[in-house]
Amino acid sequence: MPLPPLPETPLVSICTTAYNHERYIAEAIESVLAQDWPADRLEYIVIDDGSTDGTWAAIEPYRDRVRAIHQENQGVRAVMNRVVGAMTGDVLCSVAGDDSCPPDRIRRLVEALQANPTAGMAYSDLEVIGPDGQLLHPSFMRLYGLTGHSGRIRGRLLARNFVSGGGIMLRNCLRDVFHPLPDHAAFEDYWWAWAISGVADVVYVDHPTYRYRTHGANLSHGATGERLAQSQRADIRFRRWMLGTVTPDEATATQVIEGVATLLSVHSELVEGGSEPIDVSDSERAAAEAALCRAHGALDRGDVDAAARECARAAAADPTARAVAVLAAELRSGLAPRPAHHELRGHVVIASAVELAARPELLVNYARRFSAADDVTLVVAGPIEVIGAIAELLRGLGLDGPDSPDLLGITEESEAMDLLRVARARLGAPGTGLLPSFDIDGMDELHALLAHGPSLVVAVA
Repeated sequence: MPLPPLPETPLVSICTTAYNHERYIAEAIESVLAQDWPADRLEYIVIDDGSTDGTWAAIEPYRDRVRAIHQENQGVRAVMNRVVGAMTGDVLCSVAGDDSCPPDRIRRLVEALQANPTAGMAYSDLEVIGPDGQLLHPSFMRLYGLTGHSGRIRGRLLARNFVSGGGIMLRNCLRDVFHPLPDHAAFEDYWWAWAISGVADVVYVDHPTYRYRTHGANLSHGATGERLAQSQRADIRFRRWMLGTVTPDEATATQVIEGVATLLSVHSELVEGGSEPIDVSDSERAAAEAALCRAHGALDRGDVDAAARECARAAAADPTARAVAVLAAELRSGLAPRPAHHELRGHVVIASAVELAARPELLVNYARRFSAADDVTLVVAGPIEVIGAIAELLRGLGLDGPDSPDLLGITEESEAMDLLRVARARLGAPGTGLLPSFDIDGMDELHALLAHGPSLVVAVA
């Protein structure tokens, strides 16, 4: 939809929500007050959600420069709905009470929105800092194997949320779209990204405009035990809702099945962590069975796209059903690229997609020693959603050009094993036993081995 143009110097509303952030709240507030933005064009609201420590006392010295609110504890959704409802600026953003931001945050995000008039939201990369403010990683996106996307991103969000609340700036003209947070929303950033992407473009700023602090008590990243289980249950609830409401014009069949795979994976992690499976009603089971029946009918007609969408409806209704997982695996195989169309080179290097996503430096060092001129194929095997993340990571690292190393992604375990057997047989490697393995510091050794030795199958780990 057309969006009204932003003023040359828009009024910026920032909120800080805090709960037991006594140690960090002053730093968060100071970082907002230090923004290189006109003070008369900045509205700042700080709300203490019933902290039991000294958070409210730590806010006291700033009462003449911020609008401070203290309330009984109501939880994340309620406090966020209250504070967003009170914000009046042309654009809105937030800084958590345990985080902070560099002084150019507002300016960079405003400039991104002004340069992209169809965008209803801008978001950026983050720095990751420790409890004492020490830099732990310069890029949240690279640390978690994420890639920023611009444009209409809704379909991509089904597999993974790559938008972090700390880096977000929202156009207030779309308030009716993203406010208030509904009951099924897991986290405000995921909901904001989903809601905005349904009506407008978003724009990614490839620069950190926020400092995300890890300190052992985070609600999502780094959470363990019951906090992790609560986060997973909230994530499952929202993913079920997304898969049950997404329309064909918003996501491709492949994106839909990636979303199903992620939903099933999160639920498996929940159960493997010792929690009970989610509750599914009799009516939800019946709805899943009906959707599965329609999906198999679509497959009989050769309509894979319709089958994928019915599979998503089945997963949304009952992600615990074994039949949903079986169908999703079948569809993933049919929708994924097949290795038969890729000719293996003289040497084969096997790598885990999960390992590469967690450690992008493996890819970087590999690409420093290998190029398209080398007689080597790097085979990356893993779940479809991780293979997709690796593809985006390659693009982000500039490793998808004609001079880049030869690479083949495989999404089905059976394909990976078949390829491995073929590679072993063709290259004369032993049929059983462990592959020789090379870590990040062994790429020079690996290159020398493959440059001068006979055909081999080896592993990067």
